[in-house]
Amino acid sequence: MGRFEVVSLPAAGPADDDDFERFEANVPDDFDAQATGDALAAGGSVFLALPDGLVVSGYLP
Repeated sequence: MGRFEVVSLPAAGPADDDDFERFEANVPDDFDAQATGDALAAGGSVFLALPDGLVVSGYLP
């Protein structure tokens, strides 16, 4: 896994070894990703707050 790679898994867990997707996060140069708290799932999406007010979000499968 890459440093800024995001992996999407089904909420119930993967059915097999191919039941996931990988994405490369588009972040600013010299960005140090450190989550400031727990992820929040709401309305079919998940949100994660990062330093300096940056929020990463994605749809839940």
